[in-house]
Amino acid sequence: MACDFYFDSNYECIEHHEESFFSFVTDGLPQLQKLKANFYRDPGFTNEECNSMVHELISIRAEIIKTKETAYIAKVLDRLILFFSTAYIGQFSVRTVSD
Repeated sequence: MACDFYFDSNYECIEHHEESFFSFVTDGLPQLQKLKANFYRDPGFTNEECNSMVHELISIRAEIIKTKETAYIAKVLDRLILFFSTAYIGQFSVRTVSD
């Protein structure tokens, strides 16, 4: 696994071959920029950062699904949106473990 995310008994990951969505991360997306910059340094996310992450993932998902060449990445984002949304609703912070 490239990066594993945990809260409570929940788990999600970004595999090495799924990292391509980072090419869509631009200024104005602080949580995704944090994840991208610290991907191999085990970044953590507070509950409020989880909420922001959900909105940022939704915003880049809209760009990703516009073309066939990148639409496959949407599955990764869908998993992450659900994971971070569940963490936020449950009032959890997220910890990570990177390769």
